[in-house]
Amino acid sequence: AQLELDVAAGATVTVSRVISGAGKLVKKGGGTLILAARNLFEGGVEFADGDIRVSSEGAFGSGRVTFTEEGAQTIWFEAPGVTFNNDFLVDAKSKYGTPNNYAINSTFLFLSDTVLNGDITFTKGGERGIGPRINNESTVVFNGNIDAPNIGRLYFIAYGRMVFNGWIKAKYTSFYGNSSSSGYLVFNNPENEFGPQSDNNSALKMYCPRIICGAPNVISNLYLQACYQYKNESKNYIDLNGYDQIL
Repeated sequence: AQLELDVAAGATVTVSRVISGAGKLVKKGGGTLILAARNLFEGGVEFADGDIRVSSEGAFGSGRVTFTEEGAQTIWFEAPGVTFNNDFLVDAKSKYGTPNNYAINSTFLFLSDTVLNGDITFTKGGERGIGPRINNESTVVFNGNIDAPNIGRLYFIAYGRMVFNGWIKAKYTSFYGNSSSSGYLVFNNPENEFGPQSDNNSALKMYCPRIICGAPNVISNLYLQACYQYKNESKNYIDLNGYDQIL
């Protein structure tokens, strides 16, 4: 059994009551679905199109959240100080345009302090973004792993603070930020893999954010390309924090 919600483009549907049962929730249509309750359904979420905004802990129930169709889907995390235990599988190619869109529209956008305990896996091509929204300085903690070996590029939006306790494996990676904010990224896992060291196209490209090393070898063997894009902003930097790295 499943609950299917088809929200037309431009429309918003808010579900405030608890959804329970063994089935799954299927979100279709280009509109916005707001999940405002601590839900109890067990079958996970299939996300085909549009936006999902979550304003409560447990909004996704206990199952996995799967992106199923090619598109520019976005999950907005709006509940302050909330922890989510779900895994996320992005099994669909994105349709995003220029990289600058990631400052406003992204696959995972955070509007408040959030902790994600589950793994995030990207399996298809295209470009995806993840991080706090522009002009939002929330702190997001990733305790699970992020696996993105085959997508076009994974953009980390560093307008807020992002702490990665799990490993990240991504061949094509860029970090975006704004020196006028207090945004930074903290890497704590030595199993990170950011692409071939000798491949310029696979470089980890930095556009103004700050990287802090929380352990030895968290950015080792990284092909780093610092990019000074905004003429009125300070250049990016890496804080080794006293830990050895091999660059």
